[in-house]
Amino acid sequence: MRIKLRNFGWLLTGGVLLAAIACGSAAPAATGSVSTPIPTLDIPATVSAKGPAVPLRIPTATPVSPEVQQTAQQFNTGYDAINQDWDQLHQDFDAWRQGLITCDPSAVQASLVRFSGSIAGTTETARSLSRHSSVRGLADQLIQAAEQEEEALRLLRDTWKPDLGEEESEPEAASNGNGNGFGSDSDDSDVGEQNESSVFEGVAVARSAASAIQKRVADQLSDLQQQTTPAAKNKVDDFDTAVQSASSDWDRFHRNYDSFRTVQGSLTAEEAADRLGDLVNEFRDVVLAVRDLPSTPSTDIAASLLATAVEDEDLALRLLRGAIPNGEEGNGDALDTGEPTLFDFFDVEVVDANAARRQAGQELSAALESVSSDSRNAIDAFVAQYTALNEEWTAFHGDYDGWRSTEGGCD
Repeated sequence: MRIKLRNFGWLLTGGVLLAAIACGSAAPAATGSVSTPIPTLDIPATVSAKGPAVPLRIPTATPVSPEVQQTAQQFNTGYDAINQDWDQLHQDFDAWRQGLITCDPSAVQASLVRFSGSIAGTTETARSLSRHSSVRGLADQLIQAAEQEEEALRLLRDTWKPDLGEEESEPEAASNGNGNGFGSDSDDSDVGEQNESSVFEGVAVARSAASAIQKRVADQLSDLQQQTTPAAKNKVDDFDTAVQSASSDWDRFHRNYDSFRTVQGSLTAEEAADRLGDLVNEFRDVVLAVRDLPSTPSTDIAASLLATAVEDEDLALRLLRGAIPNGEEGNGDALDTGEPTLFDFFDVEVVDANAARRQAGQELSAALESVSSDSRNAIDAFVAQYTALNEEWTAFHGDYDGWRSTEGGCD
């Protein structure tokens, strides 16, 4: 029950005023009748002082002095201050008592449901990220991270219950016949603590994994931004021009080699060696052109495919050229050994090289698309979406950490 002082305020104030009035009287209170003279003893020392009797004055109210009024006002001011402090104490006490019920199972369940709903909203935000080809892979990583964290929080919501203390543990002990606090109660407590630790640890692990994915996506997004600058686009365009020139020379070499193969059977060893020597020199220009291709992060894969293909084909051509002067295949006839000839081996290399060139062409097309204005706009839009997602994610973690720091309101 709250005790209010204001009910006694006016009584206290009145008492102070009456005390002040009593102290301010000019004469002592009369003790005799106003019409009867006060008898005087017949003492020689007082004979000369005898005279007509003076009637006593009736006490009258003395006006309250300013000092007393100021004192009363100060008292009233202090009283009001005390009353306000007392009201604040009651409010704080009520808030404290309200906080005592936050560990109620229904309150904890409501908090966990709220957290599950919040992270589900974050997952939906991740799923709404741009699906443009240049950023689709980044969006998929973020969606996976959000879904894993959401799954861990759902598990926490469905399994964790707060420790409600002795008030509930004692009835359980009595019902289990272990009111002394030993035996299976301790085992159950240990199991409960392990389960609680595991579900919270699961949330922490999922959160850590999500954080790592977010950092990786941030790095990849930064790389994409650097790869789509105007300067980077110019480098990719230069690479494309150089590849087109090298491919043209490569195709011309293959046509010349095919022409040689059509007449190779009628050539002598010396003539075949000379023609192959010319082809080696011609292909050497293709090899040098591929080696000198501009290097950019967007075209590294295409450049690697082309370099491997041209080196393998160049090696096979040189092996073929080196075998002719030795008379192994100087007359153009295949060796009667049942094994593939060097010409067959080189033909296989040409097929493999053409396959690698087609794959490199696909990579180059993707690189050209990645530096296009359309991709640049998509990346800029994704940056804004990613920033908003991170802010939402961070706000959720702050809310969860605040709840977790109080053991769900149970500390």
